[in-house]
Amino acid sequence: METIFFNGKIITMENEPYTDCVLVKNGIIEETGSFEKISALYPSAQKRDLEGRALMPSFIDPHSHFMSAAITLLYPSVSRCKTFDDIQRLIKEFVSLKNLDSEKWLVLRDFDQSVIKENAYPNKKILDEAAPEIPVVLQHKSGHSGVFSSKALQILGIDADTKSAEGGTIEIINGEPTGYMDENAYIKYIQKIPLPDSQSLQEAIKKTQNMYFSKGITTIQEGMLVKSMVPIYEKAMELKLFKADIVGFVGPDDIDSVKNVFSGHIKEYKNNFKIGGIKIFLDGSPQNKTAYMSRPYIDNKKNFGSLTMKNEEVLEALKKAVENDMQILCHCNGDKACDIFINCVNDISKIEPRICSLNPVIIHAQFINPAVLPFAASLGITASFFVAHILHWGELHIKNLGYNRASQMSPLNSALQCMPFTLHQDTPVINPDMFETIYCAVSRKTSAGRVIGQNQKISVYNALKAVTINAAKQYSEQNSKGSISKGKRADLIILDKNPLEVSEDEIRNVNVIETIKDGETVWKAEEQFL
Repeated sequence: METIFFNGKIITMENEPYTDCVLVKNGIIEETGSFEKISALYPSAQKRDLEGRALMPSFIDPHSHFMSAAITLLYPSVSRCKTFDDIQRLIKEFVSLKNLDSEKWLVLRDFDQSVIKENAYPNKKILDEAAPEIPVVLQHKSGHSGVFSSKALQILGIDADTKSAEGGTIEIINGEPTGYMDENAYIKYIQKIPLPDSQSLQEAIKKTQNMYFSKGITTIQEGMLVKSMVPIYEKAMELKLFKADIVGFVGPDDIDSVKNVFSGHIKEYKNNFKIGGIKIFLDGSPQNKTAYMSRPYIDNKKNFGSLTMKNEEVLEALKKAVENDMQILCHCNGDKACDIFINCVNDISKIEPRICSLNPVIIHAQFINPAVLPFAASLGITASFFVAHILHWGELHIKNLGYNRASQMSPLNSALQCMPFTLHQDTPVINPDMFETIYCAVSRKTSAGRVIGQNQKISVYNALKAVTINAAKQYSEQNSKGSISKGKRADLIILDKNPLEVSEDEIRNVNVIETIKDGETVWKAEEQFL
């Protein structure tokens, strides 16, 4: 079936920003241009009157954690809790509602100490008082830390003699663990928690995929595919649950085993899934004051954050990327962490120049020094910025780092001068809302409404490029995705407003009303209200 989209604001994301109409045939963009000419050439084509609405390429997610987002849908959120008492009340209610016993884990998500009255993490005793016989975990919203109850610590075999993982903390006070862990220690033990049952996960996968579709995203990243997720992905593909394209990235130690399982999915989609490359973590998160900085945090002159890998380990991971002919993504938030990764790529490039053509990506790049961006770009490095931090945690960063340092986070305008950067949400850290992210890139307003980094603002058009054509380039898929151009896949979205014509404050209120993947509608706004 051939379909002609016409009578709307059709944004191409190409050199010519608009076109008159688009012809889609067999899931591919067959023609763009004059409605009169194309309708004459294809008289039997179905006509889709846009009625003045905007149509553009669908969004491409440059970084998130798809399966983690699905799993967290099955966990209760503490985002509305304002005190420790509220958290305890939620635990008791959920234990009663689900009739949990000591064999069932309770994982709570979305904790943020900056919005809690106590302005601190609770310890294990707070969790124990609410559910003494239940293994409970309170996950921080960043995904980089959490608190484990006494029962959870017992099951995991953690006591005062348990050593922290290098680049992570198991907090011990007065000879016993408090329950708090961060970075590598937290990641190590959170992966030991039993996953939800298969049926629940399948339903959560469908809901999560629809959440991305509702925000116009048709290519999604699995930013850390750990071994425990492998059978889940196998089952999902067997059941053909994926309608979006999913790109998985794997830790360097697991790449060989994962490649054996997904041998037909290496850099090529099969059942809408492929292995895109390798992922490493070099530091923590700025809201937890574990992002690795060249200067200390304000409240502690000895705290520069956490470095979670040694230089030798980064170099080995880069070598493995070259050996496997794969892209590498590196989580770096602090400026010092970014410097280390850039310098390691430079060192490897002298031995293995191939690394520069494999498109290494700095994920988050929150506090990268703008001065190093041209050098990074010369090595083939690009950055994917978590710019929505400005809205969600900008005020906290000002408190922790001072206004001047915080104002230069996510230096988009500096990056614009030298590299095709992208923007992401790190879901499930925040929801995959591209228009909120675009708003943050354009306005740079904190939750208090003040602008930080006026000099780093970019235009709406450049922000749109960051989540369409630039994101396609990040995945080396620019020949098939990211713009409305002849021969590309018909991954499209219809919007209620033209984002290039609304005011700055209205950008975040632009709504997706239909999402189209390979020419087929996969989500419609009105269907959600039937």
